[in-house]
Amino acid sequence: AAQSFQAGNTNIKYSQKTTSRLKHSYSYDGFLWDDMTPKRRERIAREESLHRRFATGKELKNLRNGLKRLRENLMWATALHDEDRMDELKKAIQDGEKMDPQHTYERSLNIIKEAESSTNLKNKEQIIRKWTKEAEAARSCIERFHFDGLWVGK
Repeated sequence: AAQSFQAGNTNIKYSQKTTSRLKHSYSYDGFLWDDMTPKRRERIAREESLHRRFATGKELKNLRNGLKRLRENLMWATALHDEDRMDELKKAIQDGEKMDPQHTYERSLNIIKEAESSTNLKNKEQIIRKWTKEAEAARSCIERFHFDGLWVGK
């Protein structure tokens, strides 16, 4: 289904994958949902959740193009001192960046690095755990880190 986020007159559309793998009668790789092990069901549910959360493929390309246009509009709004428009655009950019796995991965790594070097955080371990999980989730949606089945022959 096509989804969009909007900032004033700027409407960025992208299509997000919709699947029904979680239905009990669904067949996945020739297996019925009820016949799968709980671990496999959990993995499939986790993957579906990530694919709903992060854009991939063509959707990611459209999202990044839309974010580029929003950033250009933000520059113009800043030059014109249009505070309301600037706030709308910043919110839309933040919403879009949350759907970009590369941006989320880099942001998570930066937060982890800051937390590790900080000496005055009370809940340092909790912050590091939270953002490590976030980085792992985003990394699993980044194409260049998918080397499953890569074989090099000599």
